[in-house]
Amino acid sequence: MRRRGSSAATISLFSFQDIITSVIGIMVLLMMVLAVELVSRKQASPVVQTEFIIQALLAEITNVDSQIDRLRDNSIADELNSLASLSPTAVDRERFDLNSSFQSIVSEFSSNEKEIARLQASLREVEDLYASRSSLQSSVKSTQAQIDDIERRRAKIAAGNRLIFNPQSGGKSAWLVEIGGDNIKVAQAGANLPPIVFEAPDAKIRLKSTIEWAKSRSRGAEYFVILLKPSALGVRHELETELRGAGFDLGWELLDDDQTAIDPETGAGE
Repeated sequence: MRRRGSSAATISLFSFQDIITSVIGIMVLLMMVLAVELVSRKQASPVVQTEFIIQALLAEITNVDSQIDRLRDNSIADELNSLASLSPTAVDRERFDLNSSFQSIVSEFSSNEKEIARLQASLREVEDLYASRSSLQSSVKSTQAQIDDIERRRAKIAAGNRLIFNPQSGGKSAWLVEIGGDNIKVAQAGANLPPIVFEAPDAKIRLKSTIEWAKSRSRGAEYFVILLKPSALGVRHELETELRGAGFDLGWELLDDDQTAIDPETGAGE
């Protein structure tokens, strides 16, 4: 008969237990080391630390001051010993070198002063040039503004079908008298002033008011230029008779009904 038995291999957990034990031991060892390190690194209070740092700095400052004093004393002593060991010839040579250095410094200083004066003069020239440029720019702007104003007035005159008269007669001032179908406008030639307007439903009343105003002017200093439109030709004879009889010089110009020589805002100005 065959014996019963088990030929299967047994499983050993010895290696796993060794690993677990080693890990636990290592962790315990690390915790102990960290605890010792924390205990050894226990710090003093901030006040104590500050006091310690201040004392260390004061000690270092005192040490540095003593070293500076010692170096200064040594330098002075070395300089005195060096001077004492010089011969009269060497002293004269040293004096000559010092005088030469001094003269060189004086010459350089004088040269620098001259250069500074030259630069200041150049700066003043630049400032004057800039001021002249600014003045020129202002003049150009003013001239351009005048040109723009003339162009604006020229365009206005062109749009309004207006004529410009510049009458002259022996130094007398000219008055333009524009006679239309429904009013009479009077303006001094060359003056940018609103015109005098005589309005009335009746043409004779308008003409009478104009003649009365004209007779109040100066005969020796003023004269009239009558501007007639086709719609007002009938009043020429009466107006000419009255004004010539009052001693005024007269001139005549014809306008179309759609033309004007007197602006409602600037009169007979340019």
